[in-house]
Order: sequence, then structure tokens, then C-alpha cells
Amino acid sequence: GWDNIDAQVVCRQLNYSTSGAQAFTGAHFGSGTGPILRTGVQCNPYDMSLAGCHHNSDTEDCSHREDAGVSCPACPSGSIRLVKGSHLAVYSYDDSAPINEGRVEVCVDGDWGSVCDTHWTTADAQATCTTLGYTSPGAIALPNAYYGRGFLAPVMGNVECQGSESTLFDCPRASSVSCSVSLTVGVNCSICVSGDLR
Repeated sequence: GWDNIDAQVVCRQLNYSTSGAQAFTGAHFGSGTGPILRTGVQCNPYDMSLAGCHHNSDTEDCSHREDAGVSCPACPSGSIRLVKGSHLAVYSYDDSAPINEGRVEVCVDGDWGSVCDTHWTTADAQATCTTLGYTSPGAIALPNAYYGRGFLAPVMGNVECQGSESTLFDCPRASSVSCSVSLTVGVNCSICVSGDLR
């Protein structure tokens, strides 16, 4: 029957993380319409798409009350993004701010969240910029919701990078987080440093 291994294959095919993929049966998300194309799907953990999974083509005994569904994690754990906010009306919440700066949001256990500014330093900003593919020199740490508070609960706090980490997730940090969204962090990453060529 339809199980979490099948759900992992669907999530992989849709470019989501497979960790935490969950299978649902019995038209959990509502009954579909139209022809039923597969029944008895059995994927192995290494299948790249649903088309490669073993299945039955005889769907005469099926109804849409048995439709399968999946829930994929919203993001792969370890992902990081910058979200543009506003600061003293210099930047609006449109696309006017460059992509090399913004509020830091991270994916932990399949969910996006913000980062608390306790102990947020230049070393933390450098690790963040490196994670995003920017150079670490010139990175600026911006605490106190500089780019806006956002709406996501903090999921990382008391980050204490030493300067040698290759990603923000390599830095020591608190195992539990307790802070307000008014204390989220931002960064400004250098697009280039003096002497770079392109």
C-alpha cells in the first residue's frame, strides 16, 4: 500500500526534501476527479520519480475515495535565505533591496524560521554570507530586526561562530530558542571585495 517511501519519491520528484515526507490515504486532501492511472504503487527508496515505481495498471476496483496524497517538508533542513524587509523607510517590502542583504531565515526540521540576535556578531554574518555563496570579508551583522520583524518564529539563537565555520549551521548555538520576533537578525553580504575580477 501507499506509504512514506512512496511519499519520499514524490517529494524527491518535486524537488523537496525527502526527510519527513509523509504519506496519506483515503483522499485525505479531498477526492480527485478524472481517470485513475495507478494503483498498488510500491516505490523503493532510491526511485527518482513515481513513474519508476512498481504499480498495477488495473484500476477498475479503485475509486477517488482511495486517492493517495503526500506532505513534503516546506524546505530542506540546512537551507538559508535572506528576506527583504524595511529599515527606516530606506527599503520598502518590494524588490528594491538587493538580494545580498535582508533578514536571515533558516530551515530547521523542515520549517522556515528566524534567528535571534543574542550574541549576533560579524563572525555569524560572515558564516551566513559564506553559506549563501558570498564572500565573508565585508559581511555586516545587523541585529534588532533591522530588516523588519517578519512573521516566523525564531528557530535558532545564541549563535556563536568563531570565524572558521563554512556554514552558519556549523556554528555553536543554543539547543532551545527563546526570543521575540523583534530581535531577529539580518546581514549585508559583500558582493565583491577589493581586487576581485569578473
